[in-house]
Amino acid sequence: MNKHSIYLKGMSLALALGMVMTESVSAAVVINNGSQDLSTSSSTLLAQRRSRLGFRVGVRPSRQRTGGIARGPSVISDCNGESVTVTALLPQTNRQNQSVPDDKIEVEQTVSANPTVLVHITPTKAKNAEFTVLNETGEDIVHNEIVSLTHNSGVVSLKVTDKPLQAGQLYHWAFQISCGGTDGGDLMVDGWLQYNAPTGELANVEKQPEKDRPAIYAEKKIWTETVSSLAELRQRYPNDPEVAEDWQSLLESVGLGNIAQAQLIGSLPRE
Repeated sequence: MNKHSIYLKGMSLALALGMVMTESVSAAVVINNGSQDLSTSSSTLLAQRRSRLGFRVGVRPSRQRTGGIARGPSVISDCNGESVTVTALLPQTNRQNQSVPDDKIEVEQTVSANPTVLVHITPTKAKNAEFTVLNETGEDIVHNEIVSLTHNSGVVSLKVTDKPLQAGQLYHWAFQISCGGTDGGDLMVDGWLQYNAPTGELANVEKQPEKDRPAIYAEKKIWTETVSSLAELRQRYPNDPEVAEDWQSLLESVGLGNIAQAQLIGSLPRE
């Protein structure tokens, strides 16, 4: 059985065991349509620039984790005789500022049909990893790629490029490092996304100064683009103290401050 079939079998099993269970919160999260124009939010953005960027976690639906898939958003395990930690850059606290239970995955919103998710990896001798995105039922592979690892510790960017996401639909993504085993366990972290087409202010965000965009996304509680757009700025302007402080404060605001100083590796070469 090849690596792809092992992984997909595991994903199908997880879905069968209940990963499509929802909280009492509706999965159809309505994104603020931006009825206020760009000028209305300018004072809010200026205040955020003075106080540093943070993210206020809103009400989100969730999906049930399966113990055999992962033990939370951060996985520590033996991989080829070395201890490796893999962490998904997702909010580690919920709207009550409490830790997210390890058996739950809260659905993050995205306003990009080809979003980017971020994962932090500690040094490993493993040569490659697999990034897969499935639709809600697990019947359709939206994206699948094998990427080469750099062996360095840092934050990697994973972009969904094979197929665009469909508005209003839920998607399950997973990042799995191959440790050379035969049981398909390896090291894996995962998350859920819901794509909603941008409207109002969010539809015009690309017209705004690039350094203001993370704050606009954060104001609308769109985590995926908040963190990915700021990560791009951090790579583009590595010596900008304001961008560095925003990156630090953003990650601290969602319980990820311990990796704020990690190297940003960016995208990995596709095999």
